[in-house]
Amino acid sequence: MKFVVAKSPLHETGLINKLVRDYLREDAFFADLQGHLPVRNNTGDWINARANFPSERRRLLKKTLESQYQRIGLYSDAIAAQIQQIELPNTFTVCTGQQVGILLGPLYTTLKILSTISLCAELKKQHPDKNFIPLFWMASEDHDIEEIRAVYFGGNRYVWNTDQTGPAGRLKPSGISALVESIPELKHHANGLDLLKKAYALPTLADATQYLCSELFGSMGLLALNPDEPELKASFASIALNDIVDQNSFRESRKAIAHLEQRYKIQLNGRPVNFFYQTDTSRERIEPSEIGFSTEHGTFHWSRAELQQEIHQNPAAFSPNAMMRPLYQEFILPNLAYFGGAAELSYWLELKPVFDFYNVPFPAVLLRNSAFVLDVVNLHRCRNAGFEPLDLIRPLLELEKELVLRENPNELDLSEERAFFEKIKQTLLVKASFLGSGMPQAAEAFSARMLKEVDALQGKMLREARRNESDGLRQLRLAREVIFPGGSFQERKECLFGFLAQTPNQPFLAALSSMLQPFGNALVEIQID
Repeated sequence: MKFVVAKSPLHETGLINKLVRDYLREDAFFADLQGHLPVRNNTGDWINARANFPSERRRLLKKTLESQYQRIGLYSDAIAAQIQQIELPNTFTVCTGQQVGILLGPLYTTLKILSTISLCAELKKQHPDKNFIPLFWMASEDHDIEEIRAVYFGGNRYVWNTDQTGPAGRLKPSGISALVESIPELKHHANGLDLLKKAYALPTLADATQYLCSELFGSMGLLALNPDEPELKASFASIALNDIVDQNSFRESRKAIAHLEQRYKIQLNGRPVNFFYQTDTSRERIEPSEIGFSTEHGTFHWSRAELQQEIHQNPAAFSPNAMMRPLYQEFILPNLAYFGGAAELSYWLELKPVFDFYNVPFPAVLLRNSAFVLDVVNLHRCRNAGFEPLDLIRPLLELEKELVLRENPNELDLSEERAFFEKIKQTLLVKASFLGSGMPQAAEAFSARMLKEVDALQGKMLREARRNESDGLRQLRLAREVIFPGGSFQERKECLFGFLAQTPNQPFLAALSSMLQPFGNALVEIQID
């Protein structure tokens, strides 16, 4: 199996929004909204900002990870050694996070994880006296089950049918093993099938996700953390209480949002209260009420005093939303940098004032690497249509127009006709100029309508040529459908295990990891020959 790769700067591909493009160009507009710049020559500042991370939080994080890895039966000597390092003052994390989607969700989850691994390796080269641990923060408290219960293989959608509710990480994974066994691609991938069945035999979806992360990426140094733990929440309880009562995150984030609104559409508008109250089967927003606070459906009510007592006695029930989750994460971890997608970076840039208010260091925020995979069949289709793989990220209509013009140069090229009408226009303007009384303007308007009709006619001819599907068009559309299945970019839909079923596991993951840029922002094109 041979891997061929090409790279392009992601911010030049048209796949990300303007806000993130400007941020990556180090626009001074973001100077007060970011921590340390996410660049190679700034990593010493990252480390200095985290040099005084509290030792008691290191011990708590180590204890939590030990307990979780023992629970899933993967507390090997290598993992134990990795976890032990967390207690050392010269150990730091590089983090990414995602919901606990079945089979790890779409490929971009893997790309996030491999981005953290790549950066840790680079940081170790720069700072050999320090330890750097790539860490996957499982967004196990998210309760949008619809978002995480489908998986795609080759454009086909497979759905985990469950009527469970509540935080996704607490769900029982019953039925997922049967779903896995029904996927044709996995029937011929014995190792992958066995791994998945072992994972989904564990008690919860969070346990299963942690198991998969360890088995697939543990040899590369990755640790995965389930933050839905009472002791971790207890350490954060005073911030949670203050934020619910005084609405600090809402007030502070508005400062950044007001600045961003001058140029961009806002990704995330926080609420006055940025916490949920959760049980094993529910997760409801907390809202101000006449007596103090209540959950959105009125299930629970508290006065201020009762709320303080409840947070003290039951901290695991208080779950941060997207506005407060980054603060909770950076409070718990000795973290230097966070890898996110474009949407995540957009809302992280709303949060610097919140971090400053609570005196928590703001990490370097990096755009994860991106990738698409093209097998040999579709590589040939792409090139038979006269394109290179990277061309496939361009809009389909643009590609089709280019192809039909290339295939029908005489029939569809109306440049000579446009030139002819331009000559007529000049003749009309000369004659009209002798008459005056608005005639030159009338001649100009008539000529503009005439040229517009030429463009419209060419458009109709192009549409007709696209309908009369040539072999080149057919091959182009088939190849591009692989990169944009159902209209979504491949990495946002197709599952990692679909690619592992085509290639040996570790060579594919190792090759993919080696292709990614340590500081992110790369679109990687992978050709499997």
